[in-house]
Amino acid sequence: MHCQNCGRELRITSEQVGIGTNNIPIFHTFAYCDLCGTRQDLTVNPQGTNSNSTGYAQNSQYTGYNTSGFQSNQYTNQNNQYASQSYQNVYSAGNGNANINSQGKRKDTGLSIAAAILALFTFTFWIGAILAIVDLVKNKNDGRRHLGSYFALIFSALIILVLIAGNLSKESTDSERNTSETSTVELADNIPQQEEGNDEDETDEDDIEEKDPVVDLLSGLGMEEKNAVREAESYLEFMAFSRQGLVDQLSSPYGSGYTADAAAFAVAFLEENGLVDWNEQAVREAQSYLETMAFSRNELKDQLSSEYGAQFTTDEAEYAVSYLEENGLVDWKEQAVEAAKSYLEFMSFSRQGLIDQLTSEYGSQFTLEEAEYAADQLGY
Repeated sequence: MHCQNCGRELRITSEQVGIGTNNIPIFHTFAYCDLCGTRQDLTVNPQGTNSNSTGYAQNSQYTGYNTSGFQSNQYTNQNNQYASQSYQNVYSAGNGNANINSQGKRKDTGLSIAAAILALFTFTFWIGAILAIVDLVKNKNDGRRHLGSYFALIFSALIILVLIAGNLSKESTDSERNTSETSTVELADNIPQQEEGNDEDETDEDDIEEKDPVVDLLSGLGMEEKNAVREAESYLEFMAFSRQGLVDQLSSPYGSGYTADAAAFAVAFLEENGLVDWNEQAVREAQSYLETMAFSRNELKDQLSSEYGAQFTTDEAEYAVSYLEENGLVDWKEQAVEAAKSYLEFMSFSRQGLIDQLTSEYGSQFTLEEAEYAADQLGY
């Protein structure tokens, strides 16, 4: 989109404009011109007709709202667009169109979409489950879909089951090991001493018994350190983590709740004993992101290394993206097509406008070739 005053490309962002029922934030999508200062509310005026936007910004009670916490990439913009769509559905309800969008298709509620997104992350899955329950109770009979809420509840339940199963397995293993050690000691005490002549015919079972190397490594640690190491291993078995992400998960009051020292010790223990490869974890996380939504190469790197994303190092993020390319696991042109489809679900674009949005540093950051390919594939 371009400014109707000066022709400069508009910067699209989302801002909170109020609080709805149950203290749920209401968002509007705004278009800003960094050259002339024009501000357009696309939620109220989706066609972008030039009105006294500057005056609106000066007189609005929401002027000066701090949006610096939002990331300027598609991954965050799409979440904000979902929230904006939720408000648009509520706004349309006053005109009798709450359950129909501009194309006559049923859409998920904003709570449902937010719940699905939050459920994808280990730190916030429980928030997604709560929002899903609120959505199903509050918006039960409003005619809109709730697929995101059902997904959030199912995915959260799976995470909880995996955690419970991991803890039960750990306790069972510890119990069996303790029982085995006790039995071995009792048996050794009851075996009579063999004559010296028979020593050569006996096989020393201790020499052939296979030992778990991790158990030997943990033998000299305190109880909290042992448990933190085992739980770190459990997390890595079913989900990818960066080093900082794993430390945060172990020490978070919403995660495992270990002390910061115990969490740092557990991660360092895995590194020193070759039990974790952060490059491999970055590849797994990158594949997980691509299964959820479309990314350009630069955008995926930013998401992997962002402090608001996966928190991998820049080198680890570059390794992951290069690995996907070298092994034919990603096609950036097809990613551009999927991103373009996502944009067109929320607003209309001309061919050039769509290409500009796909290539913009405030948009998806695709190359010009990838953006033109996407426009061609969609018939523009």
